[in-house]
Amino acid sequence: MKKNTLFPRLLLLCGVVAMSLTLASCGGDDDKDEPDTPAKPDAAFAFNFENTYYMWDAKQWYWYGVDNYPTENGVKMDNYPTSATSDPDRWCNTAELSRRIDSYSAASYSAKYMPCYNALTWYLSGDVYWDDTTVWTLGGKQYTGGVWLKKLSKIPGAGNSTSCAKAYDWNTDEPYKSEKDMLKGKPTDTSDYFFLPALGRYSTSGELVGVGEFGCFWSSSTGDYHYWETADEFYFSEKSIGIDNSILRYNCCVAGSRPDHTSWFQ
Repeated sequence: MKKNTLFPRLLLLCGVVAMSLTLASCGGDDDKDEPDTPAKPDAAFAFNFENTYYMWDAKQWYWYGVDNYPTENGVKMDNYPTSATSDPDRWCNTAELSRRIDSYSAASYSAKYMPCYNALTWYLSGDVYWDDTTVWTLGGKQYTGGVWLKKLSKIPGAGNSTSCAKAYDWNTDEPYKSEKDMLKGKPTDTSDYFFLPALGRYSTSGELVGVGEFGCFWSSSTGDYHYWETADEFYFSEKSIGIDNSILRYNCCVAGSRPDHTSWFQ
């Protein structure tokens, strides 16, 4: 088990893997070249993964009430939430930061049905696959990049995502700096797994970063370092996957539910 000493290094990984269209040949009648057929999103991911980014357990998503928000890497704009006073619905929930809470009781809104920290350790105990072939969309553009995680129901002893014992006792070895290696491709039987797209995150300046490169998904658990106002997040890239503490007031990760109103984690 390796330690992740600094999560922001994920921002330095490879560039976005976007699906592009190859232009048809512009030759004359004798040109036999056929235009390439653009890749189509997998039927399960054909919808746009928008409106899914939140500060931890915020009541509303990050760009609620804002038009023309960024949906491409490197694009940023103002009107992002800046404080609980000016943006009470979009700002993180700071009500339960005085103590460590592993259960759902820590979250009340957008992170309420995300897995607790204990459940996330079980997802790391199963096989994990990095998949750069499954196509999904964001802002009308096609991307690849994401992970297949084994469903809790397929992991012996895992229990459920609301309350379960830890798969491992991370407390003996810096629990929030734990990560594991991944397999490449798709699992043979995808019915035993579920897919999380690498949706990136919005930075502190309202810039979208990391789409197609990494994913950050909130848990329902607050972190140990309450004086920094932290919560646990589940992160992954092509190189690593793990659980880490994230500073609530500065970060914006994926939470809520999928666009089809189903849970992110299964």
